[in-house]
Amino acid sequence: MTETIHAVPEMSTNDLFTGIREIIRSEIKTVVKGDLAEKLLSQNEAAQFLGITTMTLWKWENDGRIKFHRIGKKKFYKYSELLASLETCKKYGRVHNG
Repeated sequence: MTETIHAVPEMSTNDLFTGIREIIRSEIKTVVKGDLAEKLLSQNEAAQFLGITTMTLWKWENDGRIKFHRIGKKKFYKYSELLASLETCKKYGRVHNG
């Protein structure tokens, strides 16, 4: 039996995670249809989806860059609105409020 060794280009862990995150986002975008786009995410889920900290999410809320919705005392984020924010980020190089 012959063992095959595949050469893998060197990349940092951060680059690997960034690449995986981009692939996942593009795959999710192609799958999103109908009611799934209106799924509500918690603060932690939204921050994780965007690849930012909850503090950055809070700053973006205060700047009007990210919309949120309250149910009782908790904040939630529409999946479709987060996707729109990501598209704006790609277009302008950051999340843009206008």
